[in-house]
Amino acid sequence: MKKQMGDMKNSLKAKAAHNLDNLVHRADSSFILGIANFPLPSRFKVPPLKNFNGTKDPFDYLEAFKTIMQLQAVPEEIMCRAFPMGLRGSARVWFNKLESESISSFVQLSRAFIDHFIGGQRRGRPPTHLLNVKQMEEESLKAYVQRFNKEAMQIDRAKEDVTLTAFMAGLRKGGFLYDLCKDPPEILSELMFHRDHGYLTENCMALKEQMETLIRQAYQQMKLDKDKLRPMDAPLVGFTGDKVYSIGIIMLPITVETYPKAFSKTVDFLVVNCPSAYNAIIERPTLNRLRKVTSTYHLLIKFPTEHGIGEVRRDQIATRECYLTSLGSEGQNQTITIKERKTLVKPSEELDTIGLEDG
Repeated sequence: MKKQMGDMKNSLKAKAAHNLDNLVHRADSSFILGIANFPLPSRFKVPPLKNFNGTKDPFDYLEAFKTIMQLQAVPEEIMCRAFPMGLRGSARVWFNKLESESISSFVQLSRAFIDHFIGGQRRGRPPTHLLNVKQMEEESLKAYVQRFNKEAMQIDRAKEDVTLTAFMAGLRKGGFLYDLCKDPPEILSELMFHRDHGYLTENCMALKEQMETLIRQAYQQMKLDKDKLRPMDAPLVGFTGDKVYSIGIIMLPITVETYPKAFSKTVDFLVVNCPSAYNAIIERPTLNRLRKVTSTYHLLIKFPTEHGIGEVRRDQIATRECYLTSLGSEGQNQTITIKERKTLVKPSEELDTIGLEDG
């Protein structure tokens, strides 16, 4: 019995020694001599490589490796020698079991690698999976876009029209969705432009950059139909960070004229409830649409019409009154009156002029 046990131990030791000897002598032996003995460039440094253990997508690892090595501008032989440095676990075992001098090019190595690990490739989700991505109640638009893009990356061969439809279907009801439905984007990049330049970016709005403003008092005086007011749940954020919540959006026609030179346009106004000396504020987006040229120094606006160049002049007194009203109580001290200079002390007798000589 002892003899049999001793024989088994000796057999295991011999087998282990044989495997170890094969491992030592097979170092880099998977490549032909032209690759195995190819000298490394003097300044070559192995870049940080993404590890691959056989459970991830082999295409991802291969493409990442090729991109990094191509940036190094190294020849094919160096790419072959550097390839196994990122292999771990079962992937390293696979490489070590390759036949001696069986790899003669990087293309051959890549094909053998993909053929062996193709079973570990991730399976993409169907395009209909994007229809399950919905914007949550308290989720900002920016967070929703990031989450949607992350899910879209898992879709194989997703068509752009399907992605657009799924994105819009997942949006909460509001001004941004209404804007997209009114003017549907044709491609995904156009939709992202709407997000970055539209009036709902990150659920905040910059008053002077996005939309014209109609003060609530003026809206009530106009006695407009409340059914025409579209809901808007995003706050206006001012220059100082103050927030004003809007009542909604309403589309109104505006006409600028000095008869017969007139120009008309339909504009979206954001109705806000805040004190103001103005009835409405027309900002740069509409001025650009009307192709207006403004001179604040001359209190003048010029714009092209079918009958020539039209002009609108502002009243300086009314402008000053609106400005002082907007300042509130502090506006009372904005005007300084410069009176005639007074002499505080008079000489007691007539003064003589005395000349001074040099030296």
